[in-house]
Amino acid sequence: MAFVYGGIFGVDFLWTYNRGMTEEQVNLSEREREILRLVATGASNKEIAQKLYISPNTVKVHLRNIFSKIGVVSRTEATLYALRHGIVATPLPERGNQGEIEAETQDRTSHLEVRPETRSHLSIRWEVALLIVLVSIVVLGVMIRTLVSPVPSPSDGGEVTNAQRFLSLTALPTGRSGMAGGRYENWLLVVGGRTAQGVDGAVLVYDLERNAWDSRRSKPSAVEDAEGAVLGERLYIPGGCTPSGQPSNRLEIYDPRQDVWETGPTLLRPVCRYALVAFEGRLFLFGGWDGYEFMSQIWSYDPALKQWKDGGELPESFGHLFAVAINNKILLVGYRNGDTPQLWAYYPNRGAGQDKAWERRGNLPEVFIPVAATSLAGNLYVVGNPPADRGETPPMLWAYTEGSDAWQPVAAIPNPLGEDGLFLSTDTRVHYLGGRIGGVDQALHLAYQAIYTINLPVINR
Repeated sequence: MAFVYGGIFGVDFLWTYNRGMTEEQVNLSEREREILRLVATGASNKEIAQKLYISPNTVKVHLRNIFSKIGVVSRTEATLYALRHGIVATPLPERGNQGEIEAETQDRTSHLEVRPETRSHLSIRWEVALLIVLVSIVVLGVMIRTLVSPVPSPSDGGEVTNAQRFLSLTALPTGRSGMAGGRYENWLLVVGGRTAQGVDGAVLVYDLERNAWDSRRSKPSAVEDAEGAVLGERLYIPGGCTPSGQPSNRLEIYDPRQDVWETGPTLLRPVCRYALVAFEGRLFLFGGWDGYEFMSQIWSYDPALKQWKDGGELPESFGHLFAVAINNKILLVGYRNGDTPQLWAYYPNRGAGQDKAWERRGNLPEVFIPVAATSLAGNLYVVGNPPADRGETPPMLWAYTEGSDAWQPVAAIPNPLGEDGLFLSTDTRVHYLGGRIGGVDQALHLAYQAIYTINLPVINR
């Protein structure tokens, strides 16, 4: 599969192109079949490694062997092979006369593995030329339709304004703030938080396809100001503030497929209002409030060992923290009330004798106060409110670009944003949920369409 990513008239697009393939029944080991089934779900090498408790390098070795055995050069072709040969249960539609099969577009493309030695230079040049022609036709069509269309829209391929990119989706069943959560497959998971009736452990699941909410089994302990992180097929929620306002030392783990909760090892100390992120098969917990002060500690949790470890300290203690894993590092946004927000890069794998684990990055603009952060397509997104002295200035969505170490405003947000909302990303959108404004918990569910995707058909030779 080949990918082209770019923008037209201010709209980001991801084009995908599939080449034809042939199949040959081969003998795969049970481990190879297991890995192939996970590949067919869209799991990355790291996610497969976490699921099977093996290293990412071992996954790569297995994938090379699988690709060689079944005669494919990409994960998409491997998925099609798995579907056609019954290795995964989902039925594959028959090819039409034109041989068109739409493949699911993925924003992350770095994990695709292609073996150039299996294809001739002539074949590669032919496919590249064909891809350029196809993309040129699409771009030309977009330009022509934009010139003649009085009202541009995403479906027409015309220019999409920021206002059109914002979507008001089905609101939370009740106003809520201070929730934990995460994305699992086609669901957004929202757990606990504060409502008008107090702090609870409710579990709400938003179905991305149905644009609808469902209720699941409640979290055993009610908390607010906790964070969630999805690791493997589990949502981990450590600590949090109890209904009495005191931090908790419990670790509770949710299996969304089975709708079951279990209790993990207790934290090293009770904590809430921390930052949490999953990175390379482990959880990393930064800072937080212990009931007396804001701490600067870092803890890591290994689900295989079921053990918490002390991982050092933050550059300084922060009253507000947000952590996002991007590439081979963790980006941390932190600030204290009245101070300029800071951005730091943390490299957990840097040990003794190597470079320092922390690198200072460009400060966030002083014109807004961060309320949440997430990542999408390898970029850091932060939403923030203006300072109180800026009057009617709207909240903003900002993006950080690593290459230039610079922040840029993405869009003015049409709705007021409350503090302690939940900010999650899907394949092409970022979602902001809930929050508290003036002491009132909000039911807001606002999404921003950051990327549009277009599928191109398979061309069979």
